[in-house]
Amino acid sequence: MRDPVAEFRAFNEPFLVRSPDLVRAKIARMVEGPFPFFRGTFHLFARDVIDETFGPLGDTGAELPLVGDIHAENYGTFKGEDGFIHYDINDFDETTRGRLGLDIGRLAASFFLAGRERGDPIERAVHITLAGITAYAEALGRLISKGRKGEPRAREGKPSGCPPIDDLIRSAALPGRAGFLAKLTQMVDGKPRLLRSSKHFTLPGAQAAQALRLVEDFRKRCLPAEPAEGFTVDDVAGRVAGIGSMGRLRYVALLAGRGEGKRVLLEIKESLPSAYDVCRGRQPDVADRADRVVSVMRRSQVAAGKYLGWALDAGHSFQVRQLSAHNKRVETAGLKPGSLEGLARIQGAILARVHARCATDGVGPMEPVPELAEPSMFIHRILTFALACSDQACRDHAAFKAAAGTLVPR
Repeated sequence: MRDPVAEFRAFNEPFLVRSPDLVRAKIARMVEGPFPFFRGTFHLFARDVIDETFGPLGDTGAELPLVGDIHAENYGTFKGEDGFIHYDINDFDETTRGRLGLDIGRLAASFFLAGRERGDPIERAVHITLAGITAYAEALGRLISKGRKGEPRAREGKPSGCPPIDDLIRSAALPGRAGFLAKLTQMVDGKPRLLRSSKHFTLPGAQAAQALRLVEDFRKRCLPAEPAEGFTVDDVAGRVAGIGSMGRLRYVALLAGRGEGKRVLLEIKESLPSAYDVCRGRQPDVADRADRVVSVMRRSQVAAGKYLGWALDAGHSFQVRQLSAHNKRVETAGLKPGSLEGLARIQGAILARVHARCATDGVGPMEPVPELAEPSMFIHRILTFALACSDQACRDHAAFKAAAGTLVPR
C-alpha cells in the first residue's frame, strides 16, 4: 500500500543517522506547503512514475539522459565560462536515464503547485501548466528537426522576453563579488573566516578533514593549470540549502584566489545515485556518480560555470561548483499575477533544449522522440498526469504534515 510518510522515513533514514538536525530542517521546509513537499520527495515521485500511479507517461523506446528532479525552482542564474550571466537549469543531482515524460511531467506538476501556492485560482494554475507543456512540445519538435540552430536560451545581452527572468539576469550581472563575500565572512586573527549562520555551520573534525582533501583533489583533477599557491584554503564549513538534497554531505570552501582579494567560494556536494535508478534496481558506482552528473550538466547547459567539476575521496564522489553573487533564482511565490505563465513557457522551452541535445547526440535523428508523433495527445497526456500528480502531492502533504512531529526522535 502506498504510504508517503513511510516512504519518507525509509529514504531519509541514512541522513537521519548522519545528521538529525538537517532532517529536521528538511521537514520544517516541507510542511510549509504541497510545493515544498513535492520538491523534497523526488524519491516518491520516481516510485509513482515506475508504478504508473497516474497512468503511463509516454512511449517506450531508447532511454535518454534526463534531469530527474526538475521543477520550477531548479532554474537560476550563474556566470558561464564564456563570461556571460546565464539563466538555465542548475541542479542535476538526480540525473538519470529514461523517457522524456518523467522530466516534463514533473516540471508540469511543479507549475501547477507553484501557481496554487501563490494563490492563483485553479483555472489560472491549469492555464500556466498547459502553457509550459505546450512551449516544451513546440520547442522540442522544432529543435529535433533543426538541431541547435535557434536554441532557446536566456543570458546577459539576449532578453528572454519574460520580465522576471530578464530582471533576474540584470540583477545577477551587477558587480558584487566583494560585497557578496563580505557578507559571508569576517576577519579572525588576520584571516577571513566564513560566518556561521543558519546556512553555514562548523563541521565535525572528520568532515572538515574530508572537505580539505576534496578541495585538493578537485584542484589537481580539474584545475591542473592553476597555480597551487593561488587556491589555498582559508576556511571550510557545512552548508544548508535546497530541500530535496538536504541531508547529503555539503561543504563550502573559501579559497584564496589568484591575486589580492580574488577569493573563490566553492560548494562541494555529495553525489548519490538517482532515486529513479534506485527504485528500478539500477545503482551505478558512487565513485563515478559526480563525473556523470557534471558531464550531463556540461552537455545540457549553454555554458557551464568556470569552476564546475568534481572530486573524489575514499571512493565517494562530490560535485563542485562556484558560489557567487551571480547565483540567483526567481521566487515563484513572489511573482506578480500573470508572470508565472511567462516563466513556465521559458522553463519548458529550456527543458526542451536539454532533451533535444540529448536525443540528437545520444540516439541520432531517427525517431528519437516518438512522443511527438501526435503532439496534441502528448500534451494532453502530460497535463492529465501533472494534475493527478499535483492532487496526490496535496493529499500526501496533508498526511506528512500530520505526522511531521513523529518523524525525528527528540
